[in-house]
Order: sequence, then C-alpha cells, then structure tokens
Amino acid sequence: TMVRTLLASRVRAQMTYRGSMIADMVTQGALILTEFLEMWILLNHAPTLGGFSLGEVALVYFCANLGFALADLGGGSLDTMEDLVRAGKLEALLIRPTSLLLQMMTQELQLRRVGRVVVGVIGYPLALATVDIDWTWQRAIVAALAPIGGALVYFSFLMGAGGFQMFVIGARQACNAVTYGGKYAGAIPGGALFTPIRVFFTF
Repeated sequence: TMVRTLLASRVRAQMTYRGSMIADMVTQGALILTEFLEMWILLNHAPTLGGFSLGEVALVYFCANLGFALADLGGGSLDTMEDLVRAGKLEALLIRPTSLLLQMMTQELQLRRVGRVVVGVIGYPLALATVDIDWTWQRAIVAALAPIGGALVYFSFLMGAGGFQMFVIGARQACNAVTYGGKYAGAIPGGALFTPIRVFFTF
C-alpha cells in the first residue's frame, strides 16, 4: 500500500506539468538516437565496426539500451544514496515498515525515463528485422530475454553503486563511470573496444 501511494504521488506530481514532462521524454529518446547516429556515421566510412555490420551494430545497441532504460526506470534513483546520507535523510527511510530498496526505487521515479524505454521498444524489434537470422524457437527465446537479462545486469550495477555510496562518501562520480560507462560499453560490439576495456566490463 505504501509503495502504491508513493508511486501515485510521484506520477501525479510529474503529470502536473505535462508539457515539460513530454519534452523531457522526447529529449531522453532523442539522446539514444543521437548516440546511434555516431555509429551510423562511422559505418558509412567503414564497412564494419568490430566485425559487425550496421544491422548487427543496431541490434547490439538497441538491445543494450533497452535493457539499461528498463533498469534506469526502476533503479535510476539508487545512485542518489550519497545525497540521502549527506542530508541525514536515510534514517527516515530505514524506520519505515517497508523495504529500503522499494522506497529508493519509488521516491525518485522519473517518468522522463520512459522516453528511453519507448525508443528501445521500437528500435530493438526493428533491428532484429534487419539482421538475417535463421530463427529457431531457442533463438526467439534468447532474443526476447536478452533485454530483460541486460536490465538485470544494469540494475545490479545501480544497486552496487548505491550500496558503495553508503560507505564511501564522494564516490558518486566513480560509480557513474562504472554504471554509465558499462551502458556505453555494452552498446558497442566488443570487438570495437580496446581489450582491457572489454575485459573490465565483461568481468
């Protein structure tokens, strides 16, 4: 009940200024397309990127971005743990009769992040359609589960960042380097990354 109340209050608050919220959603979606445009420009000057064609790069990119968008929608507020600790507000969350994780996920729910999810939901199936895949039911299951698996991996990054900030104040930027750096590295074919970077983010 408390979680539903928190979510409803956050949604109502953001719906008050619908024009601003819609503009933020469009901006978030446009950022994903702008990043993909970089790769498209590169592939116009080279036939492959890390051994991948444009369609394959698009598939990797939109799959990774859909996974990150889903994780960020639910857990994007977890990297604000440092602010709660500094302001002394964490104790107020700890004494409430519900999970700290659920409170963190709901108190800073940002509807603007839906824009990224929408672009990923549209872009991922389109990318799948452009790649020549010999479909089997096993591959169809993998294609359906890949963004969900990506979302769980990225969500674990966000949880780890939040937990780390409880012990090391001032570590938010270092955590962002791993979470958002991991998102960027995951959206690029592994063969296009320097080996140390590929090994680090794979690990």
